Amino acid sequence: MEIERDYQKSLDFIYSFIDLSITRNLRYSPERFDLSRMFKLMALLRDPQLDYDVIHVAGTKGKGSICAMAASIMKEAGYKVGFFPHFI
Repeated sequence: MEIERDYQKSLDFIYSFIDLSITRNLRYSPERFDLSRMFKLMALLRDPQLDYDVIHVAGTKGKGSICAMAASIMKEAGYKVGFFPHFI
């Protein structure tokens, strides 16, 4: 049926993107993960990330747990904490 074929084509498209969380043989290297363009962009914007203290948590799994633990630790240490989980 045409619906099943279209559905399979859609799945093939979605699965064509790399899921780094399940790629076991991936080797992290400067050639593959190069942040030089991001550093240049931040420099052009006068490095706004240096104007305030933040903990930026990124990754594929566990962000909510890590953010909650970090916020709790910082509160107990006497810091004023803003906890804004933003998941895309």
